Amino acid sequence: MTPIYAARLGFDIGGIGLIMSAAIVGGALLQITIGRFSDRHDRPVVMIWVVSLAALLAAAMPFAPSHSLLLGLYFMWDGLAFSLYPLAVAQLHLVGSDGLPIYTACVFTLSGVYALYRRRRLRALVTRTAHFEPMVQSSAVVLSMMFDDVQPDLFGDPAFYEEHERQCLADMIKSW
Repeated sequence: MTPIYAARLGFDIGGIGLIMSAAIVGGALLQITIGRFSDRHDRPVVMIWVVSLAALLAAAMPFAPSHSLLLGLYFMWDGLAFSLYPLAVAQLHLVGSDGLPIYTACVFTLSGVYALYRRRRLRALVTRTAHFEPMVQSSAVVLSMMFDDVQPDLFGDPAFYEEHERQCLADMIKSW
């Protein structure tokens, strides 16, 4: 999502790469720093500060007056965000090996309850449906080459297959 956000803010390809690099480097550097700090201080308090600072930085990003400042905010924000998982894992020793699945179940349950609540309180946001085209991971260049209109279903067209492929399909159907 960050490359899309950066592109919409006017960053060129090099700028998008710079933001992504800053995010990764910030994550690597701050994980080490915050991890060592949390080993010497009260870890839950450190987690509270990390979450609070990450939230403040995220809230400040839309108001960044320049691309340079936004780059610095991404460095700090991703560094803080990437540090949360190791802090949480280090804290898991207090609840034992079942802590992670129980925590995950609680988060998913809360998300599901909220989704049900929102579903009952709001009308459908989708006014018309569109064709869904599943895609593999790809580059931005390939994605920009995709067609916007509905593609024909080639698998239903017998002319799509070569003769030997049609024969293999027919033999497979006969064997069932």
